Amino acid sequence: MGNKIVHRTLALSALALVLCMSWMQAAAQGPVNAYPSGAVYLDNQWKYIPPNLSLWYLFDYSGDRSMIELILVNGTLNRLAFNVYTPDQISLPDQTTNPIGRGSTPQVNCDSAKCPANDLVWKGNFTGPGTFYVQVINNNSDSKPFLMQIIGSGVTLRQPTATFTAARPAPTATPDAFQTAVAAVVATLQATRTPQVTSSPVVTTAATPDAMQTIVAAAVATLQTSSMPPPTATPTSAPQPSASSNVTQTIVAAAVATLQSPVAAQPAAPPNVNQAIVAAVVATLQAPIPPPAAAPIFVPAPAVPPPISVGPAPAPQPNNFWPQNAIYVEDSRWRFIPGHSDLWFRFDYAGDRSQVTIRLPDGYKNHLEFRIYTEDQVKRFERDGEYVGESSAPMIPCDTGKCPSNELFWSGGFAERGIFYIQVSNFESVGKPFQLVVSGTGVVLGH
Repeated sequence: MGNKIVHRTLALSALALVLCMSWMQAAAQGPVNAYPSGAVYLDNQWKYIPPNLSLWYLFDYSGDRSMIELILVNGTLNRLAFNVYTPDQISLPDQTTNPIGRGSTPQVNCDSAKCPANDLVWKGNFTGPGTFYVQVINNNSDSKPFLMQIIGSGVTLRQPTATFTAARPAPTATPDAFQTAVAAVVATLQATRTPQVTSSPVVTTAATPDAMQTIVAAAVATLQTSSMPPPTATPTSAPQPSASSNVTQTIVAAAVATLQSPVAAQPAAPPNVNQAIVAAVVATLQAPIPPPAAAPIFVPAPAVPPPISVGPAPAPQPNNFWPQNAIYVEDSRWRFIPGHSDLWFRFDYAGDRSQVTIRLPDGYKNHLEFRIYTEDQVKRFERDGEYVGESSAPMIPCDTGKCPSNELFWSGGFAERGIFYIQVSNFESVGKPFQLVVSGTGVVLGH
């Protein structure tokens, strides 16, 4: 009796170990896009990145040399990083070379003149079409929410794609590691039920379920309910034949048959410590296994622009994000610039060297900037990025002597007539209202 209890204790302990390993394997499911071969398309949606991991994303580009802007919102603040790869720099499934671009932290206006922004930004373009890759990197020891925004007229966005999977692997007809372990347990159960040969006559009777048999039967029932996936109904008009037993069902049937076979009568014995241990193992097997707790996903509330005390409500979403879409300045109406955006404007100038004045009231206060470009500089903008003038905040008297004013200002004149361009920039993640005021005797507003 002592040997039988020891063998059954080992068998049921093995069952507990197998079920625990099976649960751990199911809980280990993670992001499918941890390698370039599993990359999913960017969709401008909030996502979640686990600790010490990289996630891979895609976007399609038309190759029309139009500007692409990638913004990792709060990337600097959360100590994240991202890289940009061309199709030629990726060799599936997971080989890469040095990236063609990396997210960097722009400098923005602040009380101490210039400070690093909270976001990571990359701007660029390509001469050919294709599918390009973005790698988001989290080297922190905790998970982080993130939003990878992509802007560009040549970029194709796709529908949001789930990056986590909870699908359970389909059962196969061949024994896997779990079925093999169950078979070994059943073999152990059969070996422990072999009657001992003695010199005295053995009386064989039908087995009366004692405490040990009840425990083992409960273990087999647990295996039957936890290892067999539910059948999937297939629509058909013809009657379906009964499904043949698979490997797991055969193993469980063998265990049940072993329990029902006659055994040699044994003198009753009170439960000992080993039986109490086995009962505890079975109780653990029968207890429902809670699914792994899902990590909370923090989705920040969408940014709300500050209230506008003067002027009408912000205009609808603009479309003048690029020099080729620049619109004529007609008046000093209130406008709205989204976060991490550039808006382009233009005006005609007579070329008489008369003074041009450009103002952005509250521009310095709202951490905006603007630059002025000639027509030739705009044509070379994507290559050179040169400009003829830049905004600044005039110094005015204050309690500490001199302080920068709330507005941004530039003035100057040109010896050539033609079209001149103004780029208004917002490097922060929150949209801002603004007024663009252009004046001068040689300036022609509208068109």
